[in-house]
Amino acid sequence: MVFNIIDANTCVLYPTAFQKESYDIIRDQFKKIIEINEREYIAMSTNFLILPNNKVLCSSTISKNVLRKL
Repeated sequence: MVFNIIDANTCVLYPTAFQKESYDIIRDQFKKIIEINEREYIAMSTNFLILPNNKVLCSSTISKNVLRKL
């Protein structure tokens, strides 16, 4: 997975996976974009699920650390 939505204003993505035109569309839709690097991409850092009450379901330590900073 190379893209995931955190909330209406925020997403996480691996920018290298997108052509410029696609990235521009995403940039127009989200106020905050968290870009992950190749190491995080390989670790599937965009693979998470946001649950009610701000709970996060994920297996990646990197994802947990990134999402805690929000």
